[in-house]
Amino acid sequence: MDGFSNHTFKLTGPQKARRVFLEGERFDLHGYDQRVKEVLNLRRRIKPFMDWPAVFRDTVGLTVSDARVQARLFQRTDGENRVLAVTMLNEERVEGATIKVDLQAIGAPRSVHLFRFGGTLEEVEELGDGVQVIPVPADDISAAVIVANVGPELSVVPWMEQMMRPGEDGLALGMFLPGGPMGSLDVDITWPGTPGPLEEVAAEVPNLRRMEILDPTHLTSLARWLRVPARLSWEGGHADVWTMLAPPLVNGDFEYAEDGYLSHWATPPCLEDPGQGKQCIRLDRQTAPAHLIQSLTPVKPNCRYRFRCMVKRGEGATGWAGAHVLEYLEGNEFARSAALNGTKLGEWETLETTFTTHADPRTTAIYLYNFDDTQPAWFDGLELDEVR
Repeated sequence: MDGFSNHTFKLTGPQKARRVFLEGERFDLHGYDQRVKEVLNLRRRIKPFMDWPAVFRDTVGLTVSDARVQARLFQRTDGENRVLAVTMLNEERVEGATIKVDLQAIGAPRSVHLFRFGGTLEEVEELGDGVQVIPVPADDISAAVIVANVGPELSVVPWMEQMMRPGEDGLALGMFLPGGPMGSLDVDITWPGTPGPLEEVAAEVPNLRRMEILDPTHLTSLARWLRVPARLSWEGGHADVWTMLAPPLVNGDFEYAEDGYLSHWATPPCLEDPGQGKQCIRLDRQTAPAHLIQSLTPVKPNCRYRFRCMVKRGEGATGWAGAHVLEYLEGNEFARSAALNGTKLGEWETLETTFTTHADPRTTAIYLYNFDDTQPAWFDGLELDEVR
């Protein structure tokens, strides 16, 4: 069952996602919400310690020092594995809280690590004897993994994510090593085109390896969002992971169509006098009854972008038409970060602006508008590029 169905409608999407994470419930997601995606990223880093054959122990064996903090326990004692995972919810950002974990099910731990919200990993140096004390991070959500032993199949716990650093594009591969540093490891990533080499980068703790692939084309070669798989193999086991590569804008020239509709745009292509190439978009009361269409644009936070568009309004238009970038913030709030509105009638004009994205937008989209009831508007040559 979708975990989002188990929590009150009064909660925001991220608040629900945090509780789904806490309880180890299923994520059944639709659309794109960057804040929910970050919660899902944390789940993926500890997923093998929470899913079957792990056993959900709820709060049994846990003692929390502050009632404002919630925690749940997951236990893996199948085969050679002796691992406990603790999920933590601390939306009030309580400082100094701790959780005591009964170690009876696994014995003395050989390592304890904190998985922080945002992607960092920390080592808990003071190991317990019978009881392990976990410092609760002042994060909305986090997790702790307590390892006494792992079998070969659990020696590597990998995850893969798209880089969202200003100035660089590519893939980041993380590998948690529950049993400690290990020997040879083969990585096979199915990447389109010709990326740079897979390179090792510095990791914050010995039980972690990080690798990256940088794309010199900055994802411009992708015609759509792309699922990128990878297989990791080592002595005694293997794991398959994947992530989505999502450029900030795809099919901005409107040249790619499937089943009669433009890819990533909910409208048919227009062959009538395009501004460039062979196709454009025409918005009228038939193609856009609500006066607009939109396309999701996963942009990087705190990043400078250049936004460009070609617009043509009808000869007798009196209503406005334009291309805008909207960033959705808290609740129903949004920021109109860029607006390119046509000023001429009956001819193409090229408009351009720059803007800086917000620090923490939940979703960003490009909207194309035509608020004239009788005259169509045409759009072509959309570009959304990071300023480097």
